[in-house]
Amino acid sequence: MKKRAFTLIELLVVISIIAVLMAILMPTLRKAKEGAARVACLSNQKQLGLAWAMYAQNNDDMIVYGGTLAVEQLPAAEQIFHQGETPWVYHSLANDTDEVQGQNIQRGALWPYIKSLAIYRCPAGEKGKLRTYSIVDGLNSINWMPGTQDILVKKLTQLRRSADRVVFIDEGGGVGTAISTMGWCIYYTSPRWWDLPPVRHREGTTLSFADGHAEYRRWEDKDTKAYSDAILSGRGFPAFQPYNPDLLYMQKGVWGRIGYEPEQFR
Repeated sequence: MKKRAFTLIELLVVISIIAVLMAILMPTLRKAKEGAARVACLSNQKQLGLAWAMYAQNNDDMIVYGGTLAVEQLPAAEQIFHQGETPWVYHSLANDTDEVQGQNIQRGALWPYIKSLAIYRCPAGEKGKLRTYSIVDGLNSINWMPGTQDILVKKLTQLRRSADRVVFIDEGGGVGTAISTMGWCIYYTSPRWWDLPPVRHREGTTLSFADGHAEYRRWEDKDTKAYSDAILSGRGFPAFQPYNPDLLYMQKGVWGRIGYEPEQFR
């Protein structure tokens, strides 16, 4: 009995069908993978937020130093402001080995509260970086931003509307040679971005808040992603975005309020 084999045309048809099915399924699989990573990232954020709150409770309401540079490396005025404080984690460079990065996390002030390196990194974070989270500059971090000297928070008792105040942001590990070097910052007295708005989680990021909850924030304005993409690719794009609701949201989350009248830019 003669066995019948596939003809070349039949084989090509089967391959074409498989290719079409893969093209349909791949976006769904990518979304499922990203969804799982986002859930894990939110869990990490909640655990970091809990460690941050526990540290304050054990230190007379004093919140942890949110920068990553040792105090002796800071300008003189900042050394006075952070005297006797230990960074929540220490600064790492992009070319540091996993061992060095791990040591810099373990030397930090939050390590006694959360002794798992995996918690300091989003599963979808950039390869080779053990930490993707940063503390925002409004919470006892380094005072780079003009006009914020009187609103930097050092104690939990200074916080108002804690459910609206961002503590940690998943920024993906930073850009260039530094890994989330000094914390994440945004302008206070002007509608401009300072650090890049992270866009890894389907054009958004995860945030944890001072009341202990964590949430996913997908950016509403197309210019948010456009600005981040342009800077990362070496192109220019205006950081000044007075009509951007994402920028306003993050300014209020970082500083508790904004230091300008939005109407003057409209």
